This record gives sequence, C-alpha cells and structure tokens, in this order.
Amino acid sequence: MVFLLALFSVTGALVLSMAGLTQSASSLLAANRAVAKQQAFHLAEAGLDDGLRELTVGGSDFDGWDDGAGGPCVTACEKAATLPTGTYEVRIADITVTTLEIVSAGSVSTALGAPSQADAHVEAFVELDGTAPFQQAVCGDTEVRVEHPGTLVDSYDSGTGPYDIVTNRTWNGHVRTNSTADDTVRIENVSIYGDLIVGQGATPPEDVVDDRGGNLVTGTVYAAPANLPLDPIEIPPGLPHSGDLTSSQVLPAGLLRYGVCSASSGVVITTGGDVTLYCDTLTVDGGDLRGRAAGADHPPSLIVNVLGTSEVEVRGGSTFVGAIYAPNTPRVRIRGGAVVFGAAVSGQELRVEEGAQVHFDEALKSSTLGTAETSLQSWRSWGQN
Repeated sequence: MVFLLALFSVTGALVLSMAGLTQSASSLLAANRAVAKQQAFHLAEAGLDDGLRELTVGGSDFDGWDDGAGGPCVTACEKAATLPTGTYEVRIADITVTTLEIVSAGSVSTALGAPSQADAHVEAFVELDGTAPFQQAVCGDTEVRVEHPGTLVDSYDSGTGPYDIVTNRTWNGHVRTNSTADDTVRIENVSIYGDLIVGQGATPPEDVVDDRGGNLVTGTVYAAPANLPLDPIEIPPGLPHSGDLTSSQVLPAGLLRYGVCSASSGVVITTGGDVTLYCDTLTVDGGDLRGRAAGADHPPSLIVNVLGTSEVEVRGGSTFVGAIYAPNTPRVRIRGGAVVFGAAVSGQELRVEEGAQVHFDEALKSSTLGTAETSLQSWRSWGQN
C-alpha cells in the first residue's frame, strides 16, 4: 500500500513536471514568435523608408531596384534586401501621375517551432508634390508651331519596348499651349498622332489653331480643363557646379549642375542611370544626348532643366532621348531632321519643324523635376503571422 502511494506520488509529480515543461516550452515559443513578428514589422518599415528615400532624393538612380523582371523601372520598381535580422521586399507602383503605392514585406525566420517564419506587411499611398510637366509631347506656354513636310509628332511607351512605328506607336503625341489667343498653334503639312490642346477657357478652342492645310491630325482640338503649370526651377542647395558639358562621356546617376550643355557633331553623352541636369544653356547640334538604363535608351532617365533665357535648340543630325524643361527660354526649336524620344516644354514658344520628329514617351508622365517631396496619404499594416 505504501509502495502504491509512493508510486502515485512520483507519477503525479512527473505529470505536474511535464505540464510545467510543456507550459514553459509553449511560453518560449510564443515569446519567440512575438519577437519575430515585431522584427518582421520593423523590417517592413525599413523597406518603406527605403522606398520613400528613393522618391525624395531627386535624380536617384534606384540602385539595386528593377521592374521585378530585371529590367529598368518604368511604372513599377522593386527591391529585395537582407539585413542581420531578416529580409524585406519593397515595391513602388504608379497609381496616378503623382500618386504612388509603396508595399513592403518584412520576413524573419523563427528559431523554434512552427510556423518557421514570421511575416509583416506595410502599405502606404504617397502623393508626389514635385511638378510633373511632361503630360504631352510638346508644350509652348504662349505659342506652338509644327510645320514643314516630314515633321512628325507621335507617342510610344518605353515600358513595353523601344519606339516602333508598327508595334509600339500610340496616338497620344499631344501638342499643347496655355494660350487662348487666336492662331497661336500653327500647323502646316505635318503628321500629329494626338490632340491639339489649347488654353483653359478658349472659346471656341478651334480659333486658337491656325491650320494651314496638308495636315494629318488623329485627335481633336479642345481647351484644357486647367493650364499646365510652369513652375520655376529650384536648384538643390549645395549642388556643385561642374563647369561645361561638351564632350563625350557617361554621366553618373544623380543631380548634376553645368553651365553650357552642348552635344555637337560626333559628341555622344549618355547617362549611367537616372540623371537630372541643371544647365544654363542647351544645344544639341549634330551629336547625341541620351538617357539610358540597363543598356537601352530610356527617356525618363534624363531630365534637363534649362535655367537660362537663351534659345534651346535640337538641330539636324541630332538625337535627344529625355525631357527638356525650359520655363525661362523664349523658344525651344526642334528642327532640321532632329529626332527626340521624350518631351519638351518651353516657357514661351515651341517649334517642331523642317522634318524633325518627336516621339513622346508616355512613361514620362510620372517624371517630376529635380528633388520631389512626398506627403503621406494613408498607411496600414497587415499579415503578421
């Protein structure tokens, strides 16, 4: 009897001990998973911060980012990173011209028990406050002229590949002015695959257009619901002046400040990533000035802000790949058989003439000038396992 009592006592103690061990193990696993969840959340936040940093540093080349398939970023950009505590994957995607979605996922491997991984996600919608003036192929604030046989304005999307007249041409090569005065958009013997957009409130809008005949215009004439804002150029504080840009070279990614920017015959200037130039003057006269990414022409990789008040010219025999923003110039002229893949905006008059071609890249619609600012519209987290 005593033996049985002793046996029951030992058995009871063992059961209680095992229960205690089980409870301790469960507590340990729960604590481990709780720590991993918190770490995963912090990693997701780190990915979000990474995305915001790239958006707010103008001219960033998004080093280490791609479109998710190894190509250049166009309408979406992705990055994966490994930190001592785990990993994060972040994706930035265009929602509208100035609204972007950032989704970041953090992941941590747990040391004990199932599940073997803790995940957390954060999502933010941000509004870009920087100016996005490249909503059309060409815009002259006060006057536009598109003239002479062989002159062409059309569009394409570099996100789907290079320009091709058969496989990658769209009809959004719009020609625009903020003017409401009669006959301030002159067209003659040209092809325009897009609309003619005139100043807000023009009535009737057709009176703004001086159609001199021989034209192919696939779109319509209408007054814009709001004029295109031509904000002044702001040079980032402390940006060093690098002299003149006149010789063949590959420009490093980032913000660059020059005096004379010129590509004469035989000069080839390309970018090694996303570049924003601040130039006193701009002339492309027989040479090439090309924005490039992943070894291919990419207009959003080159934004040229022209600071001065002299005429901007892209002349015959030249190729320009990028976007020109010249709010202070009296005239931007694209002429003499020059070819532009991108867009151009002039503070006064803009001319496309003498057989020149402008192929508007619709990927430029989300491009802003220089350093952008962001404002957070909404934020949420979910999916913590």
